[in-house]
Amino acid sequence: MNKLSGIVAIVTRATSGIGLATAKLYLQEGATVVLTGQSSEKLKVLEEELSGDHLLVKTEASNTADSKALVNAITPGPIETPIYGKHNVPQENIDLMAAVFPSMVSLGRFGQSNEVAQTTLFLASSESSYITGAEIPVDGRFAQV
Repeated sequence: MNKLSGIVAIVTRATSGIGLATAKLYLQEGATVVLTGQSSEKLKVLEEELSGDHLLVKTEASNTADSKALVNAITPGPIETPIYGKHNVPQENIDLMAAVFPSMVSLGRFGQSNEVAQTTLFLASSESSYITGAEIPVDGRFAQV
């Protein structure tokens, strides 16, 4: 499939988790992807790992402004990503959170990075050409419970 052929996408924080899953999906769908990240080491690893038309950019912050840009927000709920182990949180706290969160989500489980990436694919494609200013929860109904 090539839902994003001819599209240039900027994916921020693309070195792991949701950002990385999104960037990989966009590349598979034919987009030219600019991936940003703060870790030079992780960007080097990605350079060897990724295929497709891409550019890696080390950033401290990302800012884009274009009056014709469609700007939407995705608000993920509990998503299984490496972030939980990156903040020096004791493993027992992570395990407790992993045991409790599913009971707080209507769907009874953590979401996956690729589920968020699929939502961003829709928003980046022409299928969402009249959607702007929207906040789309990808949270298994976590926020609505």
